Amino acid sequence: MVPIDIVKMLNDPALNRHNIQVADDARFVLNAGKKKFTGTISLYYYWNNEEEKALATHYGFACGVQHCTRSLENLKGTIHEKNKNMDYSKVMAFYHPFKVRFYEYYSPRGIPDGVSAALLPVTVTLDIITAPLQFLVVYAVNQ
Repeated sequence: MVPIDIVKMLNDPALNRHNIQVADDARFVLNAGKKKFTGTISLYYYWNNEEEKALATHYGFACGVQHCTRSLENLKGTIHEKNKNMDYSKVMAFYHPFKVRFYEYYSPRGIPDGVSAALLPVTVTLDIITAPLQFLVVYAVNQ
């Protein structure tokens, strides 16, 4: 599928934004300790006539009898403080409320990414230093 500029799609006056709804909760994953996230959101477009249906298809929606569906994956963004001098004329609102869920990724051991890599030299050094002692304990237990 050809990537479509989502902002261009949402600004197209021929596509009625009142007919766009989020299909499920939007899901975003935060990288531990970072302000960057990736996410997925699925949209429904409830078309009223064949022209709207054709336009939705042009923008990558898969259309059925009642509505069209489009999944937007690999969305990327950053979390930052709200702009104090915001130009509200450039804000684009969805007309139907939806939930956004943020998940934070941790390594399987619960240690944030990068910490285990930083501790690796320390653990290797401790293993080298304590190896003779470990061999003596194993030898003594087997005697």
